[in-house]
Amino acid sequence: FYTDGITEARDHTGELFGTERLDEVVQGCGPDAKALVHEVMHRVNTFSGHIAPKDDQTLVVARILK
Repeated sequence: FYTDGITEARDHTGELFGTERLDEVVQGCGPDAKALVHEVMHRVNTFSGHIAPKDDQTLVVARILK
């Protein structure tokens, strides 16, 4: 689960981080929820050039055990 502040983070040209980039990060990470949160936030911050977000950035990861 994530707020739109994740996908609507912008770089210096105004381009959005978007759902495709978010999907790439999720697909590239393993099952460790903590590592996934860290990687998503790292990628968003790197993409935006560490520009302060204009919206909240909330991310919740849950692992479903069978």
